[in-house]
Amino acid sequence: MSINQSINQSINQSINQSINQSINQSINQSINQSINQSINQSKSVIIAGNGTSLKSIDYSLLPKDYDVFRCNQFYFEDHYFLGKKIKKVFFNCSVIFEQYYTFMQLIKNNEYKYEYTDIILASFLNLGDSTLKKIQHLEKLLPQIDLGHCYLKKLRAFNAHLQYHELYENKRITSGVYMCAVATAMGYKDLYLTGIDFYQEKGNPYAFHHQKENIIKLLPSFSQNKSQSDIHSMEYDLNALYFFTKTLWSKYLLYFARKSSM
Repeated sequence: MSINQSINQSINQSINQSINQSINQSINQSINQSINQSINQSKSVIIAGNGTSLKSIDYSLLPKDYDVFRCNQFYFEDHYFLGKKIKKVFFNCSVIFEQYYTFMQLIKNNEYKYEYTDIILASFLNLGDSTLKKIQHLEKLLPQIDLGHCYLKKLRAFNAHLQYHELYENKRITSGVYMCAVATAMGYKDLYLTGIDFYQEKGNPYAFHHQKENIIKLLPSFSQNKSQSDIHSMEYDLNALYFFTKTLWSKYLLYFARKSSM
């Protein structure tokens, strides 16, 4: 090969590398911009727990267009309180494999409509979490699942608040407050809450029969009317929401979508 050919080849390779690099950068910028626009332009969201107020939704209070977040054993409901379409569903680490399998079967049977990759594990990443190793391996085992603590990291002050109280006081927010935090991290501005009753109802605290045989085998505490864990409390949930309103929700709106007679 002559010197000129070698020089030309080297120049061409350099030009091609530069062009490819520029194209890749442009593509990545376009993808990131699209993601950011999608997040920033998100609509309202219904944050649905499984408490009895789920049966008392005042649908006239809801906006025309909204997404729906559900959690845990919501599929025990005896009818569709918020329709079949779900934007995100939040599952618990201790029974994630059973919840995941059950939900996939419901999707397969067209009992719910769902965006396949948007299952969120309600995870807490800290030294006090005995399931830390399990959480770290879940992304490999179930690639359709997002780890919720990655969203919480975006809310630095609130995340620090949660970490402190879990590490030193053994307190943890319930799924309802967790969903509010993730929705905020995703960019939702209007949050409508239902079914989040802080276990204050007498008798069955759920909007449906929850004492199913299979779930009791996995979680024996479900055989009791109130299966609330000792790490959860109404006081701490309200404390977390108050902290949230001070640090984040000055730009957000929070509604309780329940009938005034309740």
